[in-house]
Amino acid sequence: MSLVGNNYYIQMMGSVFHVSGTSAATPSFAGMVALLNAGRLAKGDPVLGFLNPLLYAAHAADAGAFNDVVRGDNSCTEETCPCPAGTGFAAAPGWDAATGLGSVNFDRLQAVIARLTAAGR
Repeated sequence: MSLVGNNYYIQMMGSVFHVSGTSAATPSFAGMVALLNAGRLAKGDPVLGFLNPLLYAAHAADAGAFNDVVRGDNSCTEETCPCPAGTGFAAAPGWDAATGLGSVNFDRLQAVIARLTAAGR
């Protein structure tokens, strides 16, 4: 999965800060999963559980549920990073180690997951 992870504004201890990286993107994706599960629970369906097989099945069923990220990389840019500068992976068409399936098109992902889980996948 890939999400924009740059300059998320947060409020902490009465002050506003911006954060970037996995610390910003991961909670955002977790929020999307929480919305998917809340919708399922409201209909009496179980929560999704382990997502990896379902996400790959969703991509196979409707690649438009994800936005293919073809530019950029996840190279190390932090001065405090223990890896050599520039270490990482480049985005490329299709699945790649930097962006995985791509960024989420939430409405389409929600619809394809509903279809897949109704079909017993």
